[in-house]
Amino acid sequence: MSYKFRGKLVGKIYRVIPERKQDSEERLYYGFTPNYIRVLFSRDRVREVVPVRITRITMDRTYGERAE
Repeated sequence: MSYKFRGKLVGKIYRVIPERKQDSEERLYYGFTPNYIRVLFSRDRVREVVPVRITRITMDRTYGERAE
């Protein structure tokens, strides 16, 4: 997805299923939003749907945090 499109998602909350660990040191997992945006966020377990707020983007990554 384009940088411009993903930029419009910052601040929005999506239900995401953590699928796989991205980085073992930082405990970042990734999952996909319903519109197939790959999001990196901190999580302890996988396969449990969690609300994630998109917090920032880079040219090739989208980051989020668990929204309570």
